Amino acid sequence: MGRQRTEFIVKIFGEGLTEWYYFDALRSLERFPFTLEPNLPSKSKSSYKKRLPNIDKELRRPQQERANLIVLVTDLDNIVSSPSEHAKYLEAKRKYEAKGVVFIESHPCIELWFLYHFKPKFEKSNYTSYYEIKEELEQYLSGYDKSRKYYSSDTGFKENIISSYEKRVSASRCCRASCKYEAVEGEVVNRSNIHSFILFLYMLKWFYRIEDYIHDKIQRKMSLDIECKGIEKINVKVGNANLFTLAHDGAVINCFSSTMPQELNLNGSYKDCQGILDIIEADLKAILDSEA
Repeated sequence: MGRQRTEFIVKIFGEGLTEWYYFDALRSLERFPFTLEPNLPSKSKSSYKKRLPNIDKELRRPQQERANLIVLVTDLDNIVSSPSEHAKYLEAKRKYEAKGVVFIESHPCIELWFLYHFKPKFEKSNYTSYYEIKEELEQYLSGYDKSRKYYSSDTGFKENIISSYEKRVSASRCCRASCKYEAVEGEVVNRSNIHSFILFLYMLKWFYRIEDYIHDKIQRKMSLDIECKGIEKINVKVGNANLFTLAHDGAVINCFSSTMPQELNLNGSYKDCQGILDIIEADLKAILDSEA
């Protein structure tokens, strides 16, 4: 029927073992469309510097073979503690962001994101290192440890951090608030923007759901194109015409079409948004008819 599925490639370059295990488990659970680079790290401790050569290699690939979105996930504790290292990091970040690389940062570390899974609301914190935050995290995850054995076998970690949709939503709210908090001069404040990237992955997942739906409903030759605005917005086009837009504000995802926007449940199904699907289908038919 002329069906051509859109291919949007996301590659995540994780700093170390923790990032790899977390995103790999989330990918398996949610069926998120992304690739982890490199493969399982050989050591638990690493640094963003070791991932830059991998990213350089990806950037040197021909445009048509390169990932559509390149993401670097890194911890900031050992970076901001050294003024010279922090300056080098900020310069590298400026350089690679100019090339389209998205930086996902946690200060002090990704464990802040894990801790937010147990917080009903945002509370300012001032942890400066992994070891400081680990002490509180162990109140909720007994025996927490940055090791393959722990991540692969601990049921508390799997149930609360990987599998719990409700806790993920709560953690996203805390993350969003942490990014909005304005520190006073000299104040060490923790923050993470992991939530923004995870919401982007849900948006991408929703795009593929909608694409499958309209391909099944409209048996005509067509293809959809994705245009990303950072990781906060996805514009979906048919030729030069904008069909719909998916966008998140750090808390919820909305779908914008020719009528009023509709909020999309992260774990929703087609029946939860039938109204917006009908509108998109009608808009697409109108676009295709005008081009016929």
